[in-house]
Amino acid sequence: MEFFLSFLKIFPAVLEIFIVIICGFFFFKLKLLNTEQIRGLGNLVITLFLPCLIFSYFLQGNFSFSQGFWWVYPILGIGVSGAGILISKLFLFFDKSIENKNEFIALVCFQNCGYLPLVLVRNIFPVIIADALFVNIFLFIQGFNLIFWSFGMNLLSGEKKSGYHLKAMVNAPFITLIISLLIAGCGWKAFVPRVLLRSCVFLGECTLPIALLVLGAILAESLAAKIESKRFLCKVVLLKMIVMPLAAIAILKVFKSVDLMSFVILIECAMPSALNLSVVAYHKKSAYQLISQGVLFTHLAGLFTIPALIALFALIRR
Repeated sequence: MEFFLSFLKIFPAVLEIFIVIICGFFFFKLKLLNTEQIRGLGNLVITLFLPCLIFSYFLQGNFSFSQGFWWVYPILGIGVSGAGILISKLFLFFDKSIENKNEFIALVCFQNCGYLPLVLVRNIFPVIIADALFVNIFLFIQGFNLIFWSFGMNLLSGEKKSGYHLKAMVNAPFITLIISLLIAGCGWKAFVPRVLLRSCVFLGECTLPIALLVLGAILAESLAAKIESKRFLCKVVLLKMIVMPLAAIAILKVFKSVDLMSFVILIECAMPSALNLSVVAYHKKSAYQLISQGVLFTHLAGLFTIPALIALFALIRR
């Protein structure tokens, strides 16, 4: 009964996210948004709105280098993807029928680690807790980016050598994070003009709704092609949206950590596959339609699995 009540409490917060995504989906289907406009809005989010959001949250919060364990979150960003790699390879060891092995591993180990967790946190928690989680998620993303733009790029291109794609990693959000860490961590916030900070707050508020609209439009594009492999997609959804987060919950139950850290691990493990996988697969001439459909179906499954997993986590943590 407690699980059902928790699910009903969390489901509307997740549903709000998907309503905005659906708006972007139908805007693209009705041709109110085209590919060029989606690309323009996406660039605006990455180069302006998201950096402003990062800057404003670090400078309005109480972050400092003296607070414990802030450095753990980038390591967790690498660790969660690493766990996904191990789980997917173990699954492939027993299931020899999957042909697109690299695509399968990528869909399982790389998640939508930024926009969806940020909106979810804002919808569920009070402002004080949400602000702290925002900072932790921004730090987590940097560890994720490190493994995504190295192992992920090579995984979808079929290259045997590993390497770091520094050009992709050193982007506007990353540079803003480093600057924000230095200013907030060293106690230099008083030197930032208030008018600049207020402008960043104003622009940063545009990040999440526009990012979700873009997400919906991108997912709509993936339906343009015929569904390629239903069994493949079902296995991706099973492993990504159910097995991996349940494994995380089991581990968190045994090794109890700080509540905020535990929640970051949980929601990151419960998130659907990363949108950037479609971009990389298309660029690398990999099976991008199969990748895009995997991203779409994991997002659809997330409408129900995410609130169920959060409710289960809340129940066992009591």
